[in-house]
Amino acid sequence: MTKERSLDELPDQVFVALGRRGMEPLPLKECTYECDGDELHLREVKQSKESPSENGRDEITVDWGVECKKCSRQFTIRCINR
Repeated sequence: MTKERSLDELPDQVFVALGRRGMEPLPLKECTYECDGDELHLREVKQSKESPSENGRDEITVDWGVECKKCSRQFTIRCINR
């Protein structure tokens, strides 16, 4: 049984360390180009699992291939779970 994937599985924003400014919110569900489109279409999801690293933990990488509905550009949202 395969589960239908959705962009609803991703958070609206993540907090990223940007230099010395501390943690800044970064929206995930917006176009990364200049159009500022906030409607994305999920094209594909690819998941890969790597062997345990030196600390003994598996690393799972999920690539969310999306397309902006406003400018039709495609980009990837990559999530790495350690």
